[in-house]
Amino acid sequence: MKRLIIDIDEKLCQIAFLEDGKLKEYRPERKNGKNILGNIYKGKVENVLKGMQAAFVDIGLNKNAFLFLEDVVGREDKSITQVLKPGQEVMVQVTKEAIGLKSPRVTTNISIPGEYVVLMPFMNYVNVSHRIENPADRAKLAEIARRLKPEGMGLIMRTSSKNAKEEEIKEDIEKLLSVYEKIKENFKLLPSPSLIYSEESIAVKYLRDYQKKSDADITIILGKNVSLEG
Repeated sequence: MKRLIIDIDEKLCQIAFLEDGKLKEYRPERKNGKNILGNIYKGKVENVLKGMQAAFVDIGLNKNAFLFLEDVVGREDKSITQVLKPGQEVMVQVTKEAIGLKSPRVTTNISIPGEYVVLMPFMNYVNVSHRIENPADRAKLAEIARRLKPEGMGLIMRTSSKNAKEEEIKEDIEKLLSVYEKIKENFKLLPSPSLIYSEESIAVKYLRDYQKKSDADITIILGKNVSLEG
């Protein structure tokens, strides 16, 4: 028996997945309205720090984001001053949230997670989740990824892809390509700084992933003045 429990109040969202009465997965997420991890922004380079090989990027928050040279796609061992200039508009994704006085950290190596795969628009490679340990399963999924991978892009096969049909994986990739097209359109049309892509809440993600499983019982517990959208 499989059971997904989603417990949401004004401060915390908790996800628990049980199988035969045993806890298989637990994930909490604080609801402070400041969760930006995974968000993609159209940012503007404010200043470039040659000595640190990094730049500060305005993404529309109260703190500029920090972009290291190592997180810039196509840097090819160049200096930060050769790849970024003040006033330059860049597409960046948050990889670490701001902590205390530290600024959020961003990358230009965008990744878009789906149900079975993660699309990497700027990386031409395939990879398989380290949680899939069986060599035969890894080899099979790597071959599927090479077969379905969009030209010039990368794919990471998520743990959930292990039991997915190839057609399901293909449909997931097509959905992610549509999301990426929308992100590119937003980058082109919106001013900088702007939020151009926001990840779903974990509650919506888990509901999406598990609603297809008819053998999984889903329980949702909502506090007062709380909705899944919030």
